[in-house]
Amino acid sequence: MLGFAAGTPIAGRYLLVERLAASPGAQIWSAFDDVLGRPVAVKFFPTAAGDEHSLIALRARARAAARVSHPHLVGVLDVGEAFTVDGAPTPFVVLSLIDGELLGDRLTAGSLSATEAAQIGAHVGQALTALHRRGLTHGEVDAGNVMLTGTGAVLLGVVGSAQLGWDTEAASEYDDVRALGQLVESSVREVPAALAAVCERATRVGQTAGDLATAYAALTTAAPAPAVRPRYAPSRRRVGLAAVGLAGAVVAAGVGGVTAGALPSLLPTGAEPSEWTGSTPGSAPRSSAHTVPGSESPRPAGSTSPVPPGSSTTPGQSVSPSPSGSPTPDPAAVKTALGALRDSVTAGRSLGEITADVAQRLDAQIGDMIIDVQLAKKIKGKLQAFRNRVSLAEKSGDITPVRTTALRAAVDDVEKVNAAEKAD
Repeated sequence: MLGFAAGTPIAGRYLLVERLAASPGAQIWSAFDDVLGRPVAVKFFPTAAGDEHSLIALRARARAAARVSHPHLVGVLDVGEAFTVDGAPTPFVVLSLIDGELLGDRLTAGSLSATEAAQIGAHVGQALTALHRRGLTHGEVDAGNVMLTGTGAVLLGVVGSAQLGWDTEAASEYDDVRALGQLVESSVREVPAALAAVCERATRVGQTAGDLATAYAALTTAAPAPAVRPRYAPSRRRVGLAAVGLAGAVVAAGVGGVTAGALPSLLPTGAEPSEWTGSTPGSAPRSSAHTVPGSESPRPAGSTSPVPPGSSTTPGQSVSPSPSGSPTPDPAAVKTALGALRDSVTAGRSLGEITADVAQRLDAQIGDMIIDVQLAKKIKGKLQAFRNRVSLAEKSGDITPVRTTALRAAVDDVEKVNAAEKAD
């Protein structure tokens, strides 16, 4: 049992606030980072104390995981050692504090709708894809390591005994993919045929997390669902209280003044439409009116439409008129243009014109936009964010001017085929 308590300063900057979870292999605390002025989570590993081999493995895993940045993957922020009241060294990692409800807790209240489960599968699949691209596996894809938040599902547990091999052998990418399929299927009481077919694909050798993410995303719609309960709502209040009530302890420990930071608010996620029963994998659900997950307002059916059967596009004609007369982007053309943008990033990295970390972040942004196109979501904002990141990376020397020019040209091509968004 670790001798830490609320108000204990860790590494001269992290003020422990509340113990969130504990097991024989780890303890997780909410904490406040006084240096950057934000709430975080600190995960301690008592099983590794005094074991130099385990400490080296923990540091290596934390550093590798910290290089993976994805909106549906918990962020690794720091790694170090703390000392208990007995003077025993205890390794820890600092993670992003995710505000939401654990999927395991949500399932105790009842099964998910098929759409909710598919949406979670898409998000977790994207997170696994980001890990696998870095040569990392997860090993514990289950309901206890998925947090439901206002922006979707977030995969937790990227640094733990399963990844370090303390309990069992390290998992393979196939193990992660199969576990993802089992997670989605077990979350729904009556699994529709379309969802069951995608989950079955997870058992086949050769299927990647990206394959499943795309397949699950194709099954999602945007009917509203009950809002998730914020798991850390009490922690939000206690972070504020710690800033005041524990200020003396912080100053005495040599840590500066504490100011509480706000955590993300929660929003509803998607629910299941009634037409799911007869759908097939990859087919579009039928609905009279729907809201795309993350969009601002309901979009009546017919306000946008895919390219009519038999029509085609050319480099000079990237959009087709809808029945109402307003142009709509051709999803296939937009995804092709985004693929060319991703190829430019890959080429830049291979040629040493983009640093590995920046290339990984740019690639993740492109992957998110491809999924958004699949879901008929607007990407103008994300394209601008991509441009901004390229500009900042050029100024910092992480992208060469030559590659910056190529990337901007590729973004221009994406905007041309996506130009119909301007008419929305």
